[in-house]
Amino acid sequence: DVLVSALRSLGGRHVVYGATAENYAWTQTALLRSLEKVTGKAWTEELAAAWENAIGLVTSEMQAGAAAEEDRLKAETRPNEDIDLLMEIASNPALSFQKNSLFSTYIAKKKTDHEMSLARTVQRSLIPSGFPEVDAYRFAASYEPATQVGGDYYDWIMPDDNRICFIFGDVSGKGLSGALIMCRLAGAARALLANEHDPARALGAINAHLCDRMPGGRFVTLALLALDLRTHRFTLASAGHLPPIYRGPDGSATYVGHETAGIPIGIEKDASYEECAGVFEPGSALVF
Repeated sequence: DVLVSALRSLGGRHVVYGATAENYAWTQTALLRSLEKVTGKAWTEELAAAWENAIGLVTSEMQAGAAAEEDRLKAETRPNEDIDLLMEIASNPALSFQKNSLFSTYIAKKKTDHEMSLARTVQRSLIPSGFPEVDAYRFAASYEPATQVGGDYYDWIMPDDNRICFIFGDVSGKGLSGALIMCRLAGAARALLANEHDPARALGAINAHLCDRMPGGRFVTLALLALDLRTHRFTLASAGHLPPIYRGPDGSATYVGHETAGIPIGIEKDASYEECAGVFEPGSALVF
């Protein structure tokens, strides 16, 4: 009643515009000044609340509420011209609100997409772009996260000319949280493997380092493989990671290390790990 009465007191001398959010702010100010000039009454909190309610009635996000309110107004035998006035005076600002909300959502998404793109670039930099060239061996890998970033990880370190250490990891969960844990894992693994070349002991050290800082409910499966290029002997230790498949020269395929696998990283700080060993023969392969 207060808003309808105030709007009618303006007669035909006030037009509401609302192409943008800025125009909406101007509209409310203009309405305030017009009311004060024509009626001599100040813009009260009651009028402000009624103005906001009128806008809410026709905002697309509240269409159901607007319909219910319109039915309630009609049930109170309010004249149709009052309802039409409220709907007309609030329609443009309500549309501006909707446009501004959609635009703000679009800008926020663009910013998030840009930040995720940067995160993807940083994460990709932690994944090796190639492998060492050594006699008698060929290495290959494929990396494709489920989203822009993820928790999968692999790397290699060559402590000297005769040894290569391979790292394969998978963080529980996907997306940005998995990628952040993966980044921590990459730093810890490279730092610890620089001084500890035994896979089982290295796994224990990585687990002890990450366990206290692992978010609740998260863990990492990890496998470390050390390859001696002189004897072609490999040593494998696993923290809950899927066992690799060894393909022999005759084409036979067997799982390796599934019997000695320990619990994943980040669950039990004092966990210990075991190793298994094998020898590469000409024509054989190991697939993680």
